[in-house]
Amino acid sequence: MKFDVEGRATYIPGEPEEEISVYPNPASDRLSVRLPVDSFDAEMSLYTVNGKLVRRKILEPGSELHQMDLSDISSGYYILRVSDRDSIYTGKISVIK
Repeated sequence: MKFDVEGRATYIPGEPEEEISVYPNPASDRLSVRLPVDSFDAEMSLYTVNGKLVRRKILEPGSELHQMDLSDISSGYYILRVSDRDSIYTGKISVIK
């Protein structure tokens, strides 16, 4: 996943097929992820840069916008992993309190 200045992310293994949006980045209390509506068996996970799982959320099928509560997450850099039945997206997220 590659993030642009506005927090949009794209899948990279060749040519980008789908696009997702991750915002705001940096985030403070809440992170929003917009996925294609046809994403099934999707989940998003937040990891420390050392690979420790901090938060995991199963995403509702058929829903386009998903949010993750970051109110109890410390400031720093994290790795966001969003996966569904067909794809895995990863990218760096900054949390600022």
